[in-house]
Amino acid sequence: MPASPGAPTVSDDDPLRLAGVEVPLRIRSRRPLRMMVKPAADPVVSGWIERHGCWEPYNTVLLQDLLTEGDVFLDVGANLGYFTLVAADRVGPTGRVHAFEPEPENHRFCAENVARNGLSGVATAHRLGLADRPGEQLLFRSSSNHGGHQLVHALPEHGGSEGIAVPLTTLDHFVAEHPEIDRIDVVKMDVQGYETRALLGMREQIARHRERLILLVEFSPTLLQSFDEDGTAGGTGLQRFLRFLADESAVVFGVERLSPAPGAVGLVPLSLDELCEQVPGLCADSLEMGMDSCIDLVVLFSPEAVAGFERRIAAAGAAGG
Repeated sequence: MPASPGAPTVSDDDPLRLAGVEVPLRIRSRRPLRMMVKPAADPVVSGWIERHGCWEPYNTVLLQDLLTEGDVFLDVGANLGYFTLVAADRVGPTGRVHAFEPEPENHRFCAENVARNGLSGVATAHRLGLADRPGEQLLFRSSSNHGGHQLVHALPEHGGSEGIAVPLTTLDHFVAEHPEIDRIDVVKMDVQGYETRALLGMREQIARHRERLILLVEFSPTLLQSFDEDGTAGGTGLQRFLRFLADESAVVFGVERLSPAPGAVGLVPLSLDELCEQVPGLCADSLEMGMDSCIDLVVLFSPEAVAGFERRIAAAGAAGG
């Protein structure tokens, strides 16, 4: 999609376009994985990966447990491609990974990481964001956390930042243009409060794959509340997210850390009422910390999907991961 006339673009002297460094990932994998990161410019995500060789270890283990060879995985909000690499390694040459990242610099790193690991036959990085309608929107970039770019001024650090125009599409539209995608097994979605609109744009895929689809999604009430139903700042995005889950008769599990050791992951069933009860505490934490506080959810859309999810977790446990 062409940029809007006069919309800012990313040039070679852009302050966020900085050289990266290659680091090994220290995670369970079928092949050695290495990743280009940019710790000087991005101390949060890149800095953590440089120091620890992983990102979100509990979600890493959960994703590895859920994915099997031949699966189709969607990484919505792929950032530098960490979970894209984790998934591509897991699904193998018979699987497929589609990574969606609209920010040009992050997308470049994501595509480069796929290529450097010899995974181009499995994973593809698309410079697109997912929404409820195709088009364009301004993306406001964080100078200190390149995983915190947002499609609205949700946090104070974005208040003075310049937005850049990024292309958006819906998942339903994307799949219609890529008919080779005939199944979707697992979706990871972390789009900094834009989750409601991304979900609204994938209703057809949810209906089509209801019996197998597993959604791993970040739930941040502070960020979700930053959106009105039309995507503008200031309103009802949180209520619409919760109503979406209710409308789809979703079954929800909260992802919990059971011990300080990476890999100790718990899954706690949550009713919508119980999920709502967590909102005030998460919002209070966000206010106290000056950043969004969130929990990760596993969302399933049918009894068959619940049974399939439980079988995958049990099989991973029996095999020792």
